[in-house]
Amino acid sequence: MDSCALDLRGKLVIFNKPFGRYRLVKKLAMGGMAEVFLALRSGPRTFDKLVAIKCILPHVNGDAAHVSMFYNEARIGGLFRHANLISVHDAEEVESRHSLIMEYVAGQTLEEVVARLEQGKEQFPLDVALFIIAEAARGLAHAHSVRDLDGSRLDLVHRDISPQNLMVAHDGRVKVFDFGLAVAAANDSETRELAGKTAYMSPEQVRGRALDNRSDLFSLGIVLHELLTGRRLFQRENQMATIVAVTEEQIPRPSTTRSDLPPLVDEVVMKCLARPTDDRFDDCEALADALDAILVELNSDVNGEKLGDWMQRRFANEIGELEAVIQKVLQAPERSEATIDLSTFDARVTRTTAAVPALPAAAVTRGIAREEGKGLESLGGAAAADLPPPPRVESLIPSEASAALLDQLQKARRTSRLLAILAGVLALSVALIFAVLPFLKDDPIVLTNTVTNSSASGTPAFIVLTSEPPGAAISLNGQDTGRVTPAQLQAIPGQEASVALAAEGFLPVSLSVTPTVDAPAVVAANLQRDPNAAANLSGSIRVTFEPIDAVLSVDGTVYPGPPPIQVDGLSLFEEHQLRIEKLGFETATDSFTLENADTMNVQFALVAAQEVGVVNIRSNPVGAEIVINGEIVGVTPLEGLQLVADQEYQIVLQKDGARWRTRLTLDPDSVQNIDATLQRDRPVTPAAPRTETNTAAPVDPPPTPEPSAEEPARQPSYQLLD
Repeated sequence: MDSCALDLRGKLVIFNKPFGRYRLVKKLAMGGMAEVFLALRSGPRTFDKLVAIKCILPHVNGDAAHVSMFYNEARIGGLFRHANLISVHDAEEVESRHSLIMEYVAGQTLEEVVARLEQGKEQFPLDVALFIIAEAARGLAHAHSVRDLDGSRLDLVHRDISPQNLMVAHDGRVKVFDFGLAVAAANDSETRELAGKTAYMSPEQVRGRALDNRSDLFSLGIVLHELLTGRRLFQRENQMATIVAVTEEQIPRPSTTRSDLPPLVDEVVMKCLARPTDDRFDDCEALADALDAILVELNSDVNGEKLGDWMQRRFANEIGELEAVIQKVLQAPERSEATIDLSTFDARVTRTTAAVPALPAAAVTRGIAREEGKGLESLGGAAAADLPPPPRVESLIPSEASAALLDQLQKARRTSRLLAILAGVLALSVALIFAVLPFLKDDPIVLTNTVTNSSASGTPAFIVLTSEPPGAAISLNGQDTGRVTPAQLQAIPGQEASVALAAEGFLPVSLSVTPTVDAPAVVAANLQRDPNAAANLSGSIRVTFEPIDAVLSVDGTVYPGPPPIQVDGLSLFEEHQLRIEKLGFETATDSFTLENADTMNVQFALVAAQEVGVVNIRSNPVGAEIVINGEIVGVTPLEGLQLVADQEYQIVLQKDGARWRTRLTLDPDSVQNIDATLQRDRPVTPAAPRTETNTAAPVDPPPTPEPSAEEPARQPSYQLLD
């Protein structure tokens, strides 16, 4: 029995904290190098404006390379003037943190939209998918052609197009964002760096070749293919198989998975995914035009307004929550260091509706993000002959996995697939490491170059180093490079180099490699724990929570407050249990594992417990649409629907023109059963004319029309699907 909740439980706590001249409203997202907040800028008199503030995380706030990348994104975003791009209004240091002040768009990432449809077992509507990608293509076309303030064309390449970086607003706008990895196509050295999410890279990008705007077009084609088919394009049982698939196997047409697709759709998608760049569309504007033509051919009436309606039906709860949050912050008399509990907010004056499973009771901001079983896959593809010569792979640990890898590579040398498989090893090693990098769940990969030697010819060789776990210190020829894994180092071609990796709590490893210009050396190290040191290693967790008189326990031991509370001496690599509770609030629980001696910082905000009642709704006929306070929450029969007690709800059941209505208020912990028989609305009958007579024979009332099957409305040849 599924339980649904028509309230804001699990999302009630928001911020109202000062941040320079802004008030932070709530955290929107957190990535590997930055976090994003919804903020309110209040100016003179009645001026108020919502903005998004992207703040560089404290642990990289002083890193010159990351700060430079951060402000490069600001510079690029400040040039955008297009409806399908998120622009940057300002860049500044706020309370010593590098920050970007950006346009705020209320909506969901395309990744979140796909997840919501999968949750409801819905297929992505064809015209909706085409419209979203066409709008994104128009935004990319502008970005590709944007000019600097001096009038020079930048020829930007985004390099990180994926569902996570496409936004679908609640009002139907589509936005491309996160140009943190964007580079100018003319900068050949930067475009050759391995950067982006490998699952959405173009063939030339995954090989480290020069890029132009058609690389982003290929990535957008991957997104469209996956929207239409509901499947990842090249994902296989492991990374090696994925690399082989994208380099050797035929790319399937979307219609092989979804039979209702017109041939024109297949043609456009496959043109985007052509491996030779010259076989793709010339630019993203041409792709947008092609998708528009298909929508016309389908006689679809999809547009921004209809897409907005489509989004609002699926994300009504999120929209209602956001409106409640904003109203609550506007009502706050002053900025405060304390959080605001929305459970004190009168939800009846907002659009607080929709039935979705209740979210976790505590809002958690964790200092170290966790991998949730999502690996990083590498997408691309081209003829094997186009691949560079195979890299040399050195396994530092003769484990079963590394031995199997070496055996596979040795066999591959005697097959026509040798070049494709070995070239994939580099992408495989990088992807595996970054899948577990702290702060980097689903975040892009960036390999930086450190020049350690140069060759007389001026053409360096490369050593690519990765380790599990990452973060091992690298020494080259006995000297500390100052780098940690993963990294890419330059070396003298043909000269033997001694490489050593060291990490606290692990056994050191070393070996010699000899890279060449044509065959870079790839070092994939599976570090082994030091049995003598592991027992002595421990870490700490620092917990901040509200309300401050709640009780914290870790692994069953209670730690008295007030917060922040630091718990030391926790063993590494073991799962620990955390619990925060207070009478009248939902209890927060979480599990965590420490992987190093650094202190993990976590924040919790308990949500006030609310009393609820339960209603079971059945109808005759079954399958009636259930509308509560104007929002669709499901169809009958619906069991176990939770509603906040002591609030009045208007419930309407409707199907095929028949309706049933009632008003309902539930007592706490009560269970209410509704068994409704739907009836058609009676037509309005004109009153009989009055007669001037003293005697009137009784007149039978006009007969009530018998329900009959309504004539089905004519449908266009194609319409926006629900």
